[in-house]
Amino acid sequence: MIKNLKMINANKKYKSRENYPIVIGRIINPIVKPIYKEYGTGLPEIEESWKYIIGDKYYKSTKPKQIKWVNPYNSNEDKKVGILIILAYGPISLEVQYLNDIIINKVNNIYGYEIIKKIQVIQVNDLKIQKEPNEKIPLVADDLTEFDLIKDINLKKALSRIKALTK
Repeated sequence: MIKNLKMINANKKYKSRENYPIVIGRIINPIVKPIYKEYGTGLPEIEESWKYIIGDKYYKSTKPKQIKWVNPYNSNEDKKVGILIILAYGPISLEVQYLNDIIINKVNNIYGYEIIKKIQVIQVNDLKIQKEPNEKIPLVADDLTEFDLIKDINLKKALSRIKALTK
């Protein structure tokens, strides 16, 4: 019976992998490739420092989408060029387009080498960005004493309504 098993195994093109460890690359590559294809690499570092890169004025109306890697035209090099794709809300997209050189320099300074060569700005109608939660500032005793000093009755009523809404 043992001879028959040896003959069956000899006819197989490869040995059974039941007792061997699985190569992790075979498991991870099918998962990671579509993610890299959609979002590109290096985007988390850009998202973390996006407020510094784009500035306070455009931070809430823009968002980095992905880094697209393309082969440069008329080039024999294997090195690909990185294009940063930015989503911008409405007319802000034109203003962001004028900031191309500044954005490229700041992104490349973060990485320490030239990762981005170009920027592509896509204008969108609705940009859903997670807003920072509003922190409620507690009332201090000094605030209440200043409230008592207000002599205008209408102003005092309006402020007391606002105070009641913020509780």
